[in-house]
Amino acid sequence: GERLCEMVGDDVRRIAPVNPRVVPTTVPSGPVLRGAVLTAVAHAREVLFSSTE
Repeated sequence: GERLCEMVGDDVRRIAPVNPRVVPTTVPSGPVLRGAVLTAVAHAREVLFSSTE
């Protein structure tokens, strides 16, 4: 939720040289799984359709 985002954002700002915005997800039904699948598909496309040279 919002409070967790605030806490994570505070910690990231303390330890990282960047200041990313941390917000709760708006992706419905399994955002982590969705991200993993999208990453796997992108990797598979790269491997399958890249040059063999």
